[in-house]
Amino acid sequence: MDLKKVMRDLDTLYEEERVGEIGTFLEEHITEAERENAQEGMLTLYNEIVGYYRETGQYDKSVANCYKAIAVMDEMGLQGTLPYATTLLNVANAHRAAGLLEESMGFYNRVLPIYQEKLLPDDMNFAGFYNNKSLLYQEMGDFQAAKEQLTKALQIVEKKEASRFETAVTHANLANTCIELSEYKEAMEHAKDAIRIFEEIGVDDAHYSAALSALGSLYYMDKNYGEACNVMEKGRACIAKYLGTDNVQYQRLTENIAVIRAKLEAEVSGKNMLVIGENGMPKIAGLELCRRYYEKYGKTMIAEKFSAYEGRIAVGLVGKGSDCFGFDDAQSMDHDFGPRFMLWVTKETYEQIGEELQKAYNALPMSYMGIERKVSSHGKDRGGVMIIEEFYQSILGSDLTEQLNRIESFNQKEQQNQKEPLNQEESFNRSEGKENFNTIKCWLTTQEYALAAVVNGEVFRDDEGIFTNYRNRLLMYYPKVVWYRKIAQSCALFSQNGQYNLLRMRKRDQLVAAELAKAECIKHAMKLCYLLNKVYCPHDKWLFRGLPNNPDMVIADEEGNTITVAALLDKICLLPVTKEYENELGMAVEQLAVIFANELERQNIIGKSDTYLDANTNELLAKSDVLLTAITANTPVIKALSLSIAKAEFQAFDKVKNEGGRASCQNDWPTFKVMRMSQYMTWTEDMLLQYLYEFQTNFAQGRNMIEEKYARMMASTSPMEYARFADQLPHLSKEKKAIIEEIVDLQVNWMEAFAKEYPILAGNARIIHTRDDMPDDTSYETYLRGELSTYSDKMLNMYGRYIVSHAKEGKNVAQEIMENTIHFYGYKDLAEAEQNEAGEKMPRI
Repeated sequence: MDLKKVMRDLDTLYEEERVGEIGTFLEEHITEAERENAQEGMLTLYNEIVGYYRETGQYDKSVANCYKAIAVMDEMGLQGTLPYATTLLNVANAHRAAGLLEESMGFYNRVLPIYQEKLLPDDMNFAGFYNNKSLLYQEMGDFQAAKEQLTKALQIVEKKEASRFETAVTHANLANTCIELSEYKEAMEHAKDAIRIFEEIGVDDAHYSAALSALGSLYYMDKNYGEACNVMEKGRACIAKYLGTDNVQYQRLTENIAVIRAKLEAEVSGKNMLVIGENGMPKIAGLELCRRYYEKYGKTMIAEKFSAYEGRIAVGLVGKGSDCFGFDDAQSMDHDFGPRFMLWVTKETYEQIGEELQKAYNALPMSYMGIERKVSSHGKDRGGVMIIEEFYQSILGSDLTEQLNRIESFNQKEQQNQKEPLNQEESFNRSEGKENFNTIKCWLTTQEYALAAVVNGEVFRDDEGIFTNYRNRLLMYYPKVVWYRKIAQSCALFSQNGQYNLLRMRKRDQLVAAELAKAECIKHAMKLCYLLNKVYCPHDKWLFRGLPNNPDMVIADEEGNTITVAALLDKICLLPVTKEYENELGMAVEQLAVIFANELERQNIIGKSDTYLDANTNELLAKSDVLLTAITANTPVIKALSLSIAKAEFQAFDKVKNEGGRASCQNDWPTFKVMRMSQYMTWTEDMLLQYLYEFQTNFAQGRNMIEEKYARMMASTSPMEYARFADQLPHLSKEKKAIIEEIVDLQVNWMEAFAKEYPILAGNARIIHTRDDMPDDTSYETYLRGELSTYSDKMLNMYGRYIVSHAKEGKNVAQEIMENTIHFYGYKDLAEAEQNEAGEKMPRI
């Protein structure tokens, strides 16, 4: 059986949320593997089905398959190996979920000695083990022991940059454990840390749901029923998305939500009025009021009067209005506020029932929970029936809406020809070039507060998913080419107003001009904060209220206290532009600049950021221009960027002067292109942008990185000649050399593994080891070491993280590069290329 294809198909079922089909799929392929006696396939699929049945609450089936997996391992002679321990851990988890606690402990105790023998103490497998064993202690009621296990896990994962998901999971587990120990303050901190990390890395699975559930419980205990209900419902939606609704977790959350809603009802039913708290905020948010109004009246109206169309009507509250943003307060209640919702339908559905549906909506009560719906002439489009496309056009304008329609139509056609779903990046990059170029222009001209208004609020129901498809595309945020331009603009305006004009105008006693500069500085600092957090800015009046709270975007004062962006903005706003406060004002502006500069580097947007933010705009615009060129090339961005790098390198290669005269490969662009693109097409977009920018900048300033690479290779191939000019090359620190050697060791191991599996192809490539170097035959190892030695600290850091990530995922970069190469030469896969041998050696550069 083709196990790789089976696993790809399984991933597709999960991605498409076809949860109900997974059990049958796994059972069928297990039968196939048993028939073929494919033991490796059997073991992999048994592990998968054990986890699937465990997560969906089918515990008898999960446990039954555990013993089948153990039997296969025993037949394979895997006792005492790491794969054996991994499967035993899966078995222990299954028994724990099934309530077989003593049996579960026995399996955990069999895992630990194998890990202790085979692994280092800070290995991530230990963190997973501690996390899972803590859950068993929780089931046994020993929450102190559970916390001890989780604390051990956290000490491992929080030190590893690439383990943010595991860190979030551990925080979520600690939150639930601390609740049981009545350590509520610590529980709240862990829950919020977990949710923050999950949202930053874009994970919304069952682990995220567990963190939300913990936070909801804490809000409930604090009698903050509105927030408790909101986070519990988000958690339940995650469970439904990934595991369906027929499981214990979903049912438990549903029961909890019912209890919370009853508390909310009781809270306001006494006087049948919306009670305002001491802070002037309603005790129930406007969005929650509208959702409950829909649940009370709208859902029944649709089911009874439009049952044939029930699945074709999307319902929610999105768009203009402070309640859609969650910014409503007592003042919000004077206009365009109150119980309402929107019903979005296609043009076809509107032609069939639109007018009747609007009449039915108009007939619903105008008041609910003591609140009367108030509608002004400006708010007529904030409730009732709308055609989906017209809703988006009314806020965004028709241009961007039409471009998104064209892209979606193109992607649907492309998807029919794809074996696997297009990812988000491809959905932008695979569209026809000019259409993409027009889309970019539309993104640039669409008001940001309009974009914020169409992704706010909440969609209560959308069976067809048409309304949500628009919304999800917009939530992907700006294409990077637009994002970089907007960041450049905000950096420039922040610097011009805050770092330049503000204090200069004060020194000239032009206080009105200084106040204007200060206001613009604050405004663009807030916009930059939104941009760096990939959140659309709302209207100016809500900029500060909705400011993203990113715990990484802080600075420490002299006493070591943490200062946030919001605190600095508040300080700048209140400080007068007088001589007395000049230094304090200037310091606050520069502290903001440091926060933004650090974040630009942290996100790999800028290679080495300048604290005078305007100085970063050249790099931002250059990268944006490169991306724009790639988009208009009508090819995937990774491939277009790889070609741009190959062209830039070949231009530099042309200038390299050899002692023995010009090399023949300096005239062989076709081969050079294939070899270089094959390597770069395995990189990430951020790596390609950074390297291309650095390469072109260095070349323009007289530094030829290709020449330098070949010069460094001579340390092995021609050491005597190398000694004559070695001191003229850029200095490499001991730390940098050590990092390079770690990377080289990994990649050489990969190349050795590739050569073992594909000896003919490997024989047609470079020799592998430096020890085999000859003056006219440079090894893969030496070539790689020379190339890495030309990288900047930033580029080497990015490359190192990329290599480590591949290693953790069990991938082989050397093999991926060779796969790209043989595809350029027309081969379907490595096996075909290995069999045909191509008759000639692979060209080498």
